[in-house]
Amino acid sequence: MISKPSASKPLFKKILRILSRIVLSILILFILLILFVRSPWGQDLIIEKVTKYVSEKIDTKFEIGKLYLSFSGNLTIEELLLEDTSQDTLMYSRYLEADVPLYPIVFGHQLKVDLVDWKGLKANVSRKDSIEGFNFQFIIDAFASSPEENPRSNKEETPLDVSLGVISFEEFQLSYQD
Repeated sequence: MISKPSASKPLFKKILRILSRIVLSILILFILLILFVRSPWGQDLIIEKVTKYVSEKIDTKFEIGKLYLSFSGNLTIEELLLEDTSQDTLMYSRYLEADVPLYPIVFGHQLKVDLVDWKGLKANVSRKDSIEGFNFQFIIDAFASSPEENPRSNKEETPLDVSLGVISFEEFQLSYQD
């Protein structure tokens, strides 16, 4: 007796071929995303979008000279400038490097800072009176959400586990006037 070839084998091969193409497409998109983020063109585009968004949100000058971001969580920012509402320098940072692994934040409910290397910070903080508040209050107001946007949930949340590694500060010039 001759057995008929099963109709499920071609169907199985077809499904396997479709699934392999989907997985391959996702892998190619992921590789392209990595190449985009790591390229100077991609970094410049990220800087442009971030500075435009923050400048429009706080309605003052906000500039980043150079930014390097990696998927492992390493962030380097050079020449960061933030002005207050009277166009005075609120903060200027020459060089900041922070290594904050993303995996513990996403999957472990943990904030782990392995390294902070900050060189050349100049900050001017002042408060004219207790009603107006500090000269950086406009930033808090711009990014604060209203109570309607952020309703409190009734479930208890576990606190975030914070771990700090090496922290290095050099050439800090801080001015505080109250």
